[in-house]
Amino acid sequence: MDIKQRTETACTILRATNDGDDLVSWQLSFLQDAVNCHLTDEGYELFELLSQVVREGTYRRYQSPTQLIERLHDPDAPPPAPGLHGVEHLDCDSQGYIYWKGIQVEHYNRPTHPEMAPNAKKLGARCMHLESLGVPVNGSTACWFFSWFEGMPSTETYKEIMSHCPNLYDHKDGTQAAIVLRDVAFHYDGEHWTSHQRILSDDPFHYDEWDWRNHYPESNDGVQCLEDGGFLWADCGQPEHCGVCYADYAGVVAWLIKYRTPTDLVCRQ
Repeated sequence: MDIKQRTETACTILRATNDGDDLVSWQLSFLQDAVNCHLTDEGYELFELLSQVVREGTYRRYQSPTQLIERLHDPDAPPPAPGLHGVEHLDCDSQGYIYWKGIQVEHYNRPTHPEMAPNAKKLGARCMHLESLGVPVNGSTACWFFSWFEGMPSTETYKEIMSHCPNLYDHKDGTQAAIVLRDVAFHYDGEHWTSHQRILSDDPFHYDEWDWRNHYPESNDGVQCLEDGGFLWADCGQPEHCGVCYADYAGVVAWLIKYRTPTDLVCRQ
């Protein structure tokens, strides 16, 4: 295979893999080394095999070099099980981002390395659990806030609120509370819950219709505003100095019950 053929083969692989976006990092480097004549004889055989599996439609971007080498020495070997490390519906891209059914949920530095197999299986089990609950699968629910859902029954009445992974706050006076979800804050005054929409004015450091404070840097996302108003991260039983994402299911539900949080609060935006 001369340099023209290698270049054409590399271009074929790139065109068949979304301009290379579907390739993982080792495969991109592999193509570059092939075009630059930096491979051994076996390396060029693997290069041709990669081109073959792409044309056949049996390419999996989570295939490791070892799997391709095994197929090189045993052409009748079955293709790898679908899914990253055999976990169905789990995939990765060239930057190491991990996807569940096309939705980004995690990031690994070396996603196809064998040592990441236990992590991938654990992540897949989490995503399946969330789906069984009817909770949206995303990076927040599958990773950062998963402890909220680990022991949750499918009949949990606060499931809708918790599935949005909101920030929860206690007030120093022990009677007030706040829930912040994207651009809406819900305030409990000790008797009733009310919602407050943040409306950005022409001044990038000014928000209107915000009870706790009218001026604060947008980059703070309201945290400083709440702290100045006497609000602190909610105590849901999580370890000291940790955010509410470290709380467990029972702790979060107990907090919501404590402040008589309506189960349809999110719908009141």
